[in-house]
Amino acid sequence: MNRKLRTKLPDIKQKRYYDHGSNQLKPLETTDTVRVRGDGVWSEKAQVLARVAPNSYLVELERGKRLRRNRRHLLKTQERFVPVHDDDERKRFV
Repeated sequence: MNRKLRTKLPDIKQKRYYDHGSNQLKPLETTDTVRVRGDGVWSEKAQVLARVAPNSYLVELERGKRLRRNRRHLLKTQERFVPVHDDDERKRFV
């Protein structure tokens, strides 16, 4: 059980089986509109601000909150991003 192998052959075989069913996600550009996955659903719209790491992005939600999310939790959409500012909300309800 748990012995160190001299060859990497079993690891290579396992990687090949894993990679067969997977695919690479395309990188996102700044200003792309995305949906953010939360609680199992694609909920809020956001705009990509920057790429922080190879698979990590800084996004801004429509309500103004900024988040750092992994690429697999971001879904690129063709929707328009319209930020909602607090001042605009106050004026609407007055």
